[in-house]
Amino acid sequence: MPFFAIIKDIKILNEVKKMNEEQLIQRIQYQSQLQVTELQEVLNKLNGLSTLLNKAMKNGVVVNKQAYNEFADKYNDLVRSVDGDLQRAKIKQAKNMDLLKKD
Repeated sequence: MPFFAIIKDIKILNEVKKMNEEQLIQRIQYQSQLQVTELQEVLNKLNGLSTLLNKAMKNGVVVNKQAYNEFADKYNDLVRSVDGDLQRAKIKQAKNMDLLKKD
């Protein structure tokens, strides 16, 4: 782990130690929501890219079939990966909410 990442982690740890329970709960909720939102935005941008490419091809843009197939494979892998990360983040967010409600 790089030195600056360690320093950042120590600063975050010190901030967390100073928080009361309500502040900590709010931080957990915020971080969970932020992660879900960011992943959803990435997925939306990827879907927009796919739509844009399909429209271009329908409007007569010539695409090398082999290059397109390679792109499509990598694109689909990326979408699956981001979607998997998004689903895990949503599950984590739901678990955090359940844990926080029990307290």
